[in-house]
Amino acid sequence: MSKNAVEHVLKFYRRFHSSRYVGDRFVMRLNERLNEDHVHQLEQEFGDLIAKGGMEQSGPLKSEQTHLELPRLHFHFVRRSFARLRMMIDRLNEMPLEKDS
Repeated sequence: MSKNAVEHVLKFYRRFHSSRYVGDRFVMRLNERLNEDHVHQLEQEFGDLIAKGGMEQSGPLKSEQTHLELPRLHFHFVRRSFARLRMMIDRLNEMPLEKDS
């Protein structure tokens, strides 16, 4: 694998871990919790991805059974605009980690 490919993968998983649907919510598992200002920034910048309500950060949702130690960011996703969703993942990965502060 090329150096650029490795860097791309490492950047993609810097804070983002994985995603899934739980009921009617799109759930992103994170390697590290966001601060509330960052959640608000994402909600403002990517509000077009939210079908109703807002973005919430929490622990695992009731029916989840894996990666229970990871924080979650979840919302009612419009289920379209997947390129914008990828942009949002890139944006949250760009936000400073607590250990970087």
